[in-house]
Amino acid sequence: MISGDLQFSLTDEISSELKRKQMSEAVLGIRPQNLSLDPIEGEDYIQGELVINEFLGERSILEIKSGETSFKVLTDPQKNIKKGDSLKIYYKKENVMIFHPETEDLI
Repeated sequence: MISGDLQFSLTDEISSELKRKQMSEAVLGIRPQNLSLDPIEGEDYIQGELVINEFLGERSILEIKSGETSFKVLTDPQKNIKKGDSLKIYYKKENVMIFHPETEDLI
């Protein structure tokens, strides 16, 4: 599935449901805590650039930009990365949520 200029892999179940409903548009969501800087074996990643590292003591909120799309990552404290760094952000397909664009129902 393509979101702006990002491409996300979906589970077979979600892909089948989108085809069954003949949806050409949908809203994609993934929670910040379900994104990781640490590699997840067998899972996908998206490439992005660090815009802001908001250090909160025991956590960091990273604002990442990839093309025209911005998103946040909630992670362990990150002190050794800086603005402009290129990062791989890993995710599990099972954590990608797809919503109907009009009803906002979860697909």
